[in-house]
Formats: sequence, C-alpha cells, structure tokens
Amino acid sequence: MNTILRLTPTCSQKIYGAKLPSHPLTKNPFLDWHAHMFTNQGAHIILTVNTHSFLTVAINASDVYNIKEYRGRMEFMFRELLGELEAGDIFEKILLPNLGKIKIGKAENKKMVNMLNELVQSAKKILEFENMSPYELSVKLNERMITFKGKQMNPNEAFVSMDPKEAPEQPKEHKPVKKKKKPMPKKFKKKKKFVKPRGDNNGKSNGNGNGEKGGES
Repeated sequence: MNTILRLTPTCSQKIYGAKLPSHPLTKNPFLDWHAHMFTNQGAHIILTVNTHSFLTVAINASDVYNIKEYRGRMEFMFRELLGELEAGDIFEKILLPNLGKIKIGKAENKKMVNMLNELVQSAKKILEFENMSPYELSVKLNERMITFKGKQMNPNEAFVSMDPKEAPEQPKEHKPVKKKKKPMPKKFKKKKKFVKPRGDNNGKSNGNGNGEKGGES
C-alpha cells in the first residue's frame, strides 16, 4: 500500500517541483499525510501532519531538496517520535514498510490547509520565545487538544488509537467555547419636544413674525 503525502505549494517548490495530482484518502489512516513548510531565522522547517489524527512531525529541511532526502529525514523523525509514544509497532509494521512507496499529491482540502496554516503560526510563536530542536517542537505542537471521534484528546492519543483498517472522520481543532456577550439594551429614541407656534394664545399669528396680536386700524 502506498503512503500519500499531500504537499502545499510552498512545500512542493522546495522538495518536489512537479505538478501535483489529486488522490483520494487512503483506507489506512496511518498512511495519509500532509506537509507544509515555513522559515524561521533562515531555516526551512517542514511540518508533516497526519491527515486523520493531526499528529505533527517537524523536520529541519534546510538541506533537503528532493523527496528522497525528505523521506530519509522523515523516517528518522518518525522513529524518534513514535518510540517515545511507545508506538514502535506502528512505525515498524505500518509506516516503515510503506515509506518507500510514497505517492505525492496536492493539499486541496480547505479545512486541512487552514489547519496547516494555523499550525505554522503556532510553531512560529513557540520559536519566538524559545530555540527548539525539530523534535522538541514536534512534542510541543502535539500537546494541543483536538476533538477526535467525539472526544477531546491530543494528537498523540488520537494517532495511537486509530485502526489501520478504518479511516476515521477528520478531527477538529478543539477551541474553548467563548461565552456569548449579553446584548446591550436598545437605546430609546428621545421624543421630540412639541414647540408651540409663536403667536397668540389661540396659536394665531398676525403674520408680522413678532407674535403680536393683530388689531384694528
């Protein structure tokens, strides 16, 4: 079975360069990935994200210029990260045998592309305050909460809970529910004051604009 790697245009320019085809989702959720790239202090960093669990693997790609080099770097980071998650069996039995058969495609799911952009922004903010290795950045990004199969969990938990024979629905980024603000009371319009016409008590004017009562000559 092939591993599907869906590249954003930015990432494609760095490691692929050719036209990107479309591919349907794989039946095995462990073999469907997206990749997006950004720069930080001159270094190129590729975020490789599992399409179904949002598990994120950061890779230093400053010296990576093609898919073969990227695949080697990705294999190393997968081994490190999944070893810490005690998911070595997933790496050895599912990922590793299929990393040599990567199909390149384009990232075209709008929700996924938006999520990739949000991940890049989160990574940039993290790196503003602390200089991290790609491994440390991966660990930090995988601490965020998502909604997966109706439950709140982090991407690590979502990834190891997946079934290789069943592609689950795409998770959602978990965001705290904001309290709705109470609507402000509508301002009542001020009633216009009635201005009594200038003139006599009967409201009649003598026509001379002075408000005097007209008399006989």
